[in-house]
Amino acid sequence: MRPGAAALIVAALILAGCAGTATRPVDDEKARIDSQVTAAALLAAIGSPQSLRDAARFLGQLGIAGDDRAAGILDFAAGLWNKLLPALDSPFAATAPASEDAAIAAFPFIADVNTALHTLDQPTPADEATLAGLDTSLAQVEGVVGASALVPYLRGRMMLLRGQPVRARVLLETSWSRAADFYPAAVALSTLILAGGTVSTELALIEKLAAAMPSAIRFDVLARAYLAAGKPGQAADAAAQGLLIAPDDPHFALLRAEAMDAQGNWYQATRILDALLQLAPDEPVAILEKARIVYERGRNANQAMQILQDARSRYPADPGFPELQGRILLETGRVSAGVAALTRALAIEPARHSTLSLLLRQAVQSGSFNDAASYLDRIPEATRTTADLRLAWMMATGMGDHTRAVDFAREMESRGAAAAGVALEARSLSASGQGQKALAVVDAALPQADAALRSDLYTIRATAGSTDPATDLRRALQANPDNSEALVSLSNLLASQHDFRKAAIYARHAADLAPDNAALAARARDLQAQAGK
Repeated sequence: MRPGAAALIVAALILAGCAGTATRPVDDEKARIDSQVTAAALLAAIGSPQSLRDAARFLGQLGIAGDDRAAGILDFAAGLWNKLLPALDSPFAATAPASEDAAIAAFPFIADVNTALHTLDQPTPADEATLAGLDTSLAQVEGVVGASALVPYLRGRMMLLRGQPVRARVLLETSWSRAADFYPAAVALSTLILAGGTVSTELALIEKLAAAMPSAIRFDVLARAYLAAGKPGQAADAAAQGLLIAPDDPHFALLRAEAMDAQGNWYQATRILDALLQLAPDEPVAILEKARIVYERGRNANQAMQILQDARSRYPADPGFPELQGRILLETGRVSAGVAALTRALAIEPARHSTLSLLLRQAVQSGSFNDAASYLDRIPEATRTTADLRLAWMMATGMGDHTRAVDFAREMESRGAAAAGVALEARSLSASGQGQKALAVVDAALPQADAALRSDLYTIRATAGSTDPATDLRRALQANPDNSEALVSLSNLLASQHDFRKAAIYARHAADLAPDNAALAARARDLQAQAGK
């Protein structure tokens, strides 16, 4: 909201209510009170810290506390503050709760806002029809209130529940632009950016959003953003600032440990976690983080499993422990036990995204594409990461559904993974017999491609109907001499032309890059033998 806008609303309404008091004192006094009550209601519905402070002061100073509508508005405004702005000192005195019935009768939008807040508080999201109906009601409220920061914030939150992050972002940006001090919108917008994986390109925006937040929230958001942007040093500094403000909050110690680990200083990270666990031995997140670091950095799967086994008995309702157990078991070759552990985690939290992603990956890697499809279906489309979508592409490709594979590749492109998505889209188009479309995709992407992508694109081009596949494959190897696919393809092409000597050279290079691939090594030996004849 523009500075002074709330005051202008108040002044205009007061003047409207006070006009003509000399001739009709009784009617004019009622009009004055009505205008004051309306001004307070509109200020409350704007929802920003400043407008709520103005509403509290207005209702307290103008001697209308005996009005049932005013008492209801005061209760509504205090409720908004307590629910949305708890990190700030409240301007509302503690009083017995008042009925909002009279206020709602005069200002129906209060009921719409209350319904939206109640809906967002529920642990289980409301159905689509309910959310759509609420959005329609709130859109009408916005037409009445106009300058509200609260209404687009509530609509944006509901758009996230409806799986529409793009519309949610527009609404949250509108909310924040109307009131820079309305920090819930800044937090929600930052969280949306973090979840969308675009922090590296939008870090400056997150820093600007964080400036509007209370200190503890600000340093939490900044630490997570710097970690996501690959700036662990700045993340550690932000976490340290958070610890100064909230020394008893284990969350900042955990963030600092994570930042130290990201810097490569995992010994220091474990020391931070050990110190935290001495002070708070029942902090499951710290135990889980320590087990992860011991496994990933210390390369000690047995010690990590011992930590997790002990924690599972202490925290049987926490899915994080069986999930990490399952991941370790999978990555150390104990597939059946790993899947069983992940299934236990999913039984505790059936919609757990990270567990579903791990099971999706395992199903795709094992060629169990029907199982993979069932796991993918349980991950809401709006929350699928680019890693999920790549696995989905592999699943669809394995099932021979190249049309669906193209859709997954394009979704990757829309989520910011343009390079990977373009290459996969071209592969699927080629595999489905649409060579000319594949070539068009490749040729459009080549001018902006970096070396790695350029190598992939030329490799795809060679098999998608190129008029000169040998030249395309050589260009692929110029961009990346270790492109195994291009090496094998060029070797096979040369062998088909009976140039066994060169074919053997490329095959041997490919075999050296994959020492565990016995078939590739045998192929190189066979070509070498033919070259010697």
